Parts: sequence; structure tokens; C-alpha cells
Amino acid sequence: MIDGFENETATFYTEEQTGTDEDPYGETEPVYEWTPAYEDVSVRAEQQSASYVREVYGEWPQEVYRLYVSPRAIGDVVDETETDADGNEIVTGRSYELGVAADDRVELDSVDGQFAMQPPNLQRLDSEIPEYVQLEVTKVEV
Repeated sequence: MIDGFENETATFYTEEQTGTDEDPYGETEPVYEWTPAYEDVSVRAEQQSASYVREVYGEWPQEVYRLYVSPRAIGDVVDETETDADGNEIVTGRSYELGVAADDRVELDSVDGQFAMQPPNLQRLDSEIPEYVQLEVTKVEV
């Protein structure tokens, strides 16, 4: 991702189990809430045109944005290690673990409401670590 082209600040939410509750039949069921996973993330946001929305979605959602995000802002780079004969750990490579997934939520500072994410698209240029993460988000009613 080219630094300096960010035009928006976003907060990313993941759904986490925060407890349990008893349903009317006496069964225990989990309680989930949207909790902030990454806050104040600088992103490049582009609102998609009406013709794009009709072509791709076949309907008319309220708003669709495409976000470009630095991979280190919403994920982690993990060293892959092996232990040699002397017990020393040797780094053999790196991998990237994205911290958000499809159907997670995002809020943009300049737009009211929450957006649901489509499956993330990792843009790689011959590297284990993506150059940038491309997300398409659609507005959801809360």
C-alpha cells in the first residue's frame, strides 16, 4: 500500500462471546457482542458507484465502500521457527495472520453506521506478507 493516500479512519469489530444466558427452555446459550479489535486505523476508502453495486450485488444496498488497509494495522506477522540440535530457535520464515474476517464489522469516522465486510482480499507481491488488504464493505442496519 502506498503510504500517504489514506483518507479515512476506521474501527474494526469482531464478534466475541462475552458470557452465557439461559433461554426460555432452561438451556444455556452463548451471548455475543461486537468488540473493537483495531481502533483508529488509517485506511483508503472509496465509495463504489451505483452501477457497480447493481452489477456485483444484484440489488441496491445503501452504501458500498472499498477499503485499502495496511496489513500490519489489522493483522500480525508471525515468525515461523524450528529448534536446532542445540535447542536454539531458528527463524525459517514468516507468515501473516489477518485479524478480521468476512462478516466482521467496521465503522468509518466520516460515515454514520456500521458496515459488514465481504471476504478479505490479500494483495501479495511475491511475499508472505501482503502489500495491502482490500476489503469491500456494505452498510448494515443496526
